[in-house]
Amino acid sequence: NMWPNKTNLTAALKQKAKELKKMGPDAMFIFFFAGHGMYQEEGPFCGDEADGQDEFLCLIQDTGYAQGSQIDPMLDDDMKAIVYSCFPRENKMLFVTDCCHSGTVCDLDDPVLGGHQIVHYAAVQDNQEAQDVGGGAFTSSMLEMIEDLVQQGCQEMSVDELYTSINTKFGPMWFGKAQRSEEHTSELQSLA
Repeated sequence: NMWPNKTNLTAALKQKAKELKKMGPDAMFIFFFAGHGMYQEEGPFCGDEADGQDEFLCLIQDTGYAQGSQIDPMLDDDMKAIVYSCFPRENKMLFVTDCCHSGTVCDLDDPVLGGHQIVHYAAVQDNQEAQDVGGGAFTSSMLEMIEDLVQQGCQEMSVDELYTSINTKFGPMWFGKAQRSEEHTSELQSLA
């Protein structure tokens, strides 16, 4: 079942983690989400959010295409728990989230994930809304930048260099610049 709900995304992430382990330490995992993001007040027993808000990816409950489907939130805490419990520390991971309120939508900066080699490209910070240009402005900018680099003969680039190139070319065009979350930035140079 490929319905875009929390149950199916969780299952897919766990399956990809198993596949990543089989591929060995040189394999890289890339997660891409373009859609809607929101936030809600943090639960009473968490206390891990500086702003008191849990950010989440807006997925949809499976109603079999019937009207009235509700948001099925994939909380930042849920994503962090999956990465912590399922993904090996030695593999490199890139998370790209092109949605509103996406700065920490995966909670990848939590100390519990120390040792994981994670970089998160977020379209905006937690308190911002993403730009839409008939699709996500960040996604469009990133794809155009990659196309430009390929046409220029670039064969390899670190995620930090790609981020800087995107922001240099497209940052001034958008109200708020794309934000590379500061999650595990020491790993940026090693992710090519």
